[in-house]
Amino acid sequence: LVKGERQATTRLPFAAAGLSRFRIDEALLGTAARAGVEVVRGRLVTGIELGDDTVAVRTEGRAWPASVVALATGKHPLRGFARPAGSMVGFKLHLEPTSAAARNLAGIVQLVFFRGGYVGACLVEDGILSLAWVMQDHLVRTVGADWPAQGAHLSRQSSLIGDLLAGARPLFARPVATAAIPYGFLRAKPI
Repeated sequence: LVKGERQATTRLPFAAAGLSRFRIDEALLGTAARAGVEVVRGRLVTGIELGDDTVAVRTEGRAWPASVVALATGKHPLRGFARPAGSMVGFKLHLEPTSAAARNLAGIVQLVFFRGGYVGACLVEDGILSLAWVMQDHLVRTVGADWPAQGAHLSRQSSLIGDLLAGARPLFARPVATAAIPYGFLRAKPI
């Protein structure tokens, strides 16, 4: 945990590994398929129909009956189920770190807190540096949303994150982003 130049380090009480969403999503879908779940890709869900003891997920041209449906939209909104919009903007970027940065981050999850947000960094498969950060929307407007501006801002928050980002090569054309992150929303009852 880092704030400016102050840091606290501790060992986790369990074994951990950093995996990208690409890897973990595929692993979870594969495990579900091997357990007998029919995994359907490339279909747009257009509605959910409730019956007495059943539910059906409607797609274009077909209904998929089930006894249970799990809704997993993450931080993304779902039409008809409004959540209060938050003031945080989230970003994610994969980078190729320098060999020195990769050595310094090996076995570590780094969280750097700064006024208006925080950034997390860890190595995932293939030695990729996964960087995710959130900041208040007014700060994004001040700093700018492009990677050079964001990277420079993050680097100024602590020499630890600055050293990590120095010389790292972005693997995406630009960070992926989501805005108005709704922190604190809990669904009160199942639909």
